[in-house]
Amino acid sequence: MTDNNLDLTPEKLLPHDHPMILIDAVDSYGDDFAVALITPGIGKPFADGQGNVPVWVGMEYMAQCIAIYAGIQAQQQGLPIKVGFLLGTRSYDTATEQFDSGQTYAVRVQKLFEDSSLSAFACSIHRHGNHDGNNEQSELARAVINTFQPDNIDEFMEGKTS
Repeated sequence: MTDNNLDLTPEKLLPHDHPMILIDAVDSYGDDFAVALITPGIGKPFADGQGNVPVWVGMEYMAQCIAIYAGIQAQQQGLPIKVGFLLGTRSYDTATEQFDSGQTYAVRVQKLFEDSSLSAFACSIHRHGNHDGNNEQSELARAVINTFQPDNIDEFMEGKTS
């Protein structure tokens, strides 16, 4: 499948349903990275009455951006979208207490490691327009996230491993 045939809507890339699709759009992607956009607002999941989202939700923004990356890779190979799991992080560093309503943020994930079903990604969140990866001072949140994507989710959930 060529890049011209990719459907980059979050609904086609994520193994989620609304209202839990937190990504608004795909900004850019490459062989080892993806950048997604989110804009908190009133009525969106996890938002308070003013539309602001607590900074801890950034971990889910990062996880969904990793899923966007995996979804793009699957589409490029003509494969179905698969479920993955966030295994954890050793540190989630933040420079803010919330993501502000109406402000667009760029969530960037960069693949660091991949071995079979395990992967690690360097993740960051910036105000949109400040996510080139060279300006650490503009980072609002960052983490290295470890993920697991089983080959067969049904067998994995039943405890069957090969």
